[in-house]
Amino acid sequence: MNWLEGETAELAGPDLIIHLGAGIGQDLETWQQRGALRIVLLEPHPEFLPELLRQSENMEGVEVIGAALSDHSGRDKLRLCSYPLLSSLRDAPELAKVWPGAQVVGEEVVETLSLADLLALVQPSEQQENWLMIDVPGEEAKVLDQLAASSHKHLFSRIFLAAGLEALHKGAEPASKLLQSLEALGYRRVGVPDDADQDWPRYHLALNQLAVKNETLQEQLKALEGQLSERSAELERSEQARGELEEKLGREKASLQEQIKSLEAQLSERESELQESVHQQDIMQARIAEQRTRVMSLEAQLQDRNELAEMRRLLDVQRDSLGQMRQAILQGIQSSVSDITAYAALQSRLGSGHLLLEPVFQSQLPPNLSLILLEHLEESDPELVLIFDCGAAALLFADAIKERWSDFSELSPHNEAQQSTEENASSDAREMALRQDRQPDKPDQTRLLPAPVVAFEHVSVSCDRLSRQVKALDLQHLVEVEYSPLVEQASSSGNHPLFPACQRKLESIAAATQGKTLRLMAFIDASSGDFEPGPALTLMLNTFPGCSLTIVVHGDDESLDQHWTATAQERHLPLDYCALPGIPATSLFTLDAGV
Repeated sequence: MNWLEGETAELAGPDLIIHLGAGIGQDLETWQQRGALRIVLLEPHPEFLPELLRQSENMEGVEVIGAALSDHSGRDKLRLCSYPLLSSLRDAPELAKVWPGAQVVGEEVVETLSLADLLALVQPSEQQENWLMIDVPGEEAKVLDQLAASSHKHLFSRIFLAAGLEALHKGAEPASKLLQSLEALGYRRVGVPDDADQDWPRYHLALNQLAVKNETLQEQLKALEGQLSERSAELERSEQARGELEEKLGREKASLQEQIKSLEAQLSERESELQESVHQQDIMQARIAEQRTRVMSLEAQLQDRNELAEMRRLLDVQRDSLGQMRQAILQGIQSSVSDITAYAALQSRLGSGHLLLEPVFQSQLPPNLSLILLEHLEESDPELVLIFDCGAAALLFADAIKERWSDFSELSPHNEAQQSTEENASSDAREMALRQDRQPDKPDQTRLLPAPVVAFEHVSVSCDRLSRQVKALDLQHLVEVEYSPLVEQASSSGNHPLFPACQRKLESIAAATQGKTLRLMAFIDASSGDFEPGPALTLMLNTFPGCSLTIVVHGDDESLDQHWTATAQERHLPLDYCALPGIPATSLFTLDAGV
């Protein structure tokens, strides 16, 4: 029979045993023999913990916690000793003096629990029989300090303590001082110490119920003495306050009697004054009745004047409203006259009954804007026209240039692919002669362009509709329709504005022209608000360096001219800008990149 079995053989089994530093479970069998209902084993050592888990597996009521008991919860370094049972969270410089060859052979970061957190996790009951085994080298004093400071210092009826006769760890206490601390908590030594290891014995202590009751009574007596002292002081203060109050009441009584006499004299005077006031009030009421009659007369006169002023104000409002209506009618007449004049000029230019004069095209491209576009088309004489989001403009430009380009339509790669080799040879000879007769000044690069007008549409329905119109009007050799959904474009400002995906098409045109300088004209209809025209200038300058540009933007914002002027200045290019008269939010930009 070992020491622990002998010390507990005659004791009734406890409800709970908490073993701090359970090792490999060398005392587990003894605890079970004592009939403990619940056993909690705390062990952090990485070599002992697996064996402890193996032994306790399938044991009912046994719980293993892989942590070290410390003064705080968290993580800490466990100094692994060559004598594993002496491993500690603390350095032990004196250990080798008692155990020669004892030294730290490594460190392991382990989980730590404070006594308060451990008890909160285990949740023991004060009404049950609870035992505590302390076998934590170097941490014994911290365990007892936490127990003394907690509300559970009498939770355990029995404590088993393993401690060195000398303090071999930094911050530790020898067994003698630890026993004194336990006696101060109300525990007394029972049985005999376990001297199997004379340098590190184990002790058995039991809670002294008389000492606990005496401590409780002493605390109660101290509290009662304090209350008695407080009550005596309160009584003394009350007696003193009572004397002061009686003295104060005597002085106040004398003062009140003097005040009563004075008030009675004042009351007599006030009654005389009241009688005089009643007489004066009767006189004032008569005057008030007279003034009320006069006020009613004046109010009737004021009412008449207010009604007259309100009638004048309403008359002024009606006059202002009529003036605004007259001004709006004049402006509408002037606008209608301007639209009629532009429509008549466009009708004269295109011919009566032209497709572009139909209302559906006028709603997309007003007559005055159509005239301005045609004027700048003739002025800039472009070799390539780019249209963004305006099918009416594409048809307008195609109609305007079809006479000049009709002689070269069969020279485009699109039509050459549809004819045989022999037809191409004879056609080339005839068309070359016509070309020399009709337009000898047209540059040879025109052959390389698939069509002089390229229309980009970002809505598929609009793209299909324009394609059908081009085909119905037999303008395929003049207008190429390109579906270009909106994509984000890079910008120097850091945002990513939306613009039709036209870069690949522009690059193919540039490749087809073999890098020759072109005269370009572009019309951008951004009035729908679906995209921003800002990226257009950078796209054209990057794709056609050295080109001559004429750009008309419909639906631009106030910052577009500033943005494009800054872009041109960065490239040291001259950019001219003007707002087109009579057409809101429409601007003209011209730039010659070859300068």
